[in-house]
Amino acid sequence: MITVGDMDDNVPSFRAAEVALHFPEGSSTTGDAIFQARARDRDGRYRRPLHYTLSSSTASQEHFQLDANSGLLSVVRALDYETASVHQLSIHAIELGAPQPNHASLLVSVHVIDQNDHSPVFEKSTYTVAVEESVAVGSVLLTVKVPYFYN
Repeated sequence: MITVGDMDDNVPSFRAAEVALHFPEGSSTTGDAIFQARARDRDGRYRRPLHYTLSSSTASQEHFQLDANSGLLSVVRALDYETASVHQLSIHAIELGAPQPNHASLLVSVHVIDQNDHSPVFEKSTYTVAVEESVAVGSVLLTVKVPYFYN
């Protein structure tokens, strides 16, 4: 009898090479999970546990945390559209215990949805208008401008 066995010869893989998430600014509290990375390893009984790591720019890294065992991505600092409208993250799944660990990468784009979180700012703090008695009802008495500024 000949038994054919499996060996650790498959690289872990994600279902897609990249994923886009859309998340409203300011809506998170520390620790809110927004995504779970799940890589597959087709190595049958020789399958090794996977370890997840996160890489990104320093600015984006401050806003996110990845659980190394579960692949759960969480927001750890509130997202602000005016500071960064998109965060580019890379999640890596690495086989543990392999002499030459196989790995896979997933690009995650977190698009921050802008919320109206800025109060209007008028050009002047006080407006004075003189109105004559004979002015018709519905007449325009004053036009003010409220420019929108991004901080």
